[in-house]
Amino acid sequence: MDKIDKKIVDLLQSDARRSHAKIAQDVGLATSSVTERIKKMVQSGTIRRWTVDVDYEAIGLPVMAMVYVFSTREGRQGAFHAKLVELPNILECHHVTGAWSYLLKVRAASIVDFERFMLEELQSLPCIEKTHSEIVLSSWQPNAVSSREPNAK
Repeated sequence: MDKIDKKIVDLLQSDARRSHAKIAQDVGLATSSVTERIKKMVQSGTIRRWTVDVDYEAIGLPVMAMVYVFSTREGRQGAFHAKLVELPNILECHHVTGAWSYLLKVRAASIVDFERFMLEELQSLPCIEKTHSEIVLSSWQPNAVSSREPNAK
């Protein structure tokens, strides 16, 4: 992946509906070259999917929380993973190092709804021993992933 591919990815991350012609203009290539580069990135798995950036307030889920989960390792992880898929409040699940087993990104309609989710749905799952929640006050994306240089000083 060269600098032009990284620029293309950055442009697509900011607006995945941007036309190939506009991207070509922004990176200084022919439209056909940009189309071919995008096609290769999709085929190689560099671009895994096209997504929608949802305004969660507009759809009634303004509360975001990060939930740390500590789980046991006694053979019930499969049931835990399968159940997470059934919980629409969970947007992301990350298996993490340190004192916790997982970090979940959760959305809810209100603090009351979040409390209900925690008590009735999440904490009742198999193998969860404890959780720790932090309500997110605000969020932003300071940099696109591809524009970060590895080992930058």
